[in-house]
Amino acid sequence: MQRRLVIVRHATTGEGSPDIRRQLTERGRRDAAAIGRWLVENDVVPDLVVVSPATRAQQTWEIAAGELSVRPEVRIDDRVYDNTVDDVLAVVRDTSDDVMTLGVVGHNPSLGMLAAADSFPTCAIAVFDVSDDWSDFDGTSRPTLRS
Repeated sequence: MQRRLVIVRHATTGEGSPDIRRQLTERGRRDAAAIGRWLVENDVVPDLVVVSPATRAQQTWEIAAGELSVRPEVRIDDRVYDNTVDDVLAVVRDTSDDVMTLGVVGHNPSLGMLAAADSFPTCAIAVFDVSDDWSDFDGTSRPTLRS
């Protein structure tokens, strides 16, 4: 059975310190809602979403999820904030095989590198078709959808 990995870069933020507590701007809030609508329109609503502990990532998902008819389970994972490709891959590989569509909401540069995108701006989404178990995902496939 085909699995999907949906990676989402957080929406636009304002400046601030500490980094982990930066908040979405009004534009970021509007764009986060658009993420939720895009997920529904493209039929890629996750069963489980793993989110960075950063406020901006959590706000992005909370607002996006407000557009969904069913809210998936959400887990906060520090490895997404650690922001390396290896950390994000570890999150994916640790996912239970009963999850068919996994969402990860986080940051650049790790998500842009995973998506093999020259540019992966705020609110970017990439969707990977995953034919193997999550534990075997190596990140070498290319996304099938990108927004």
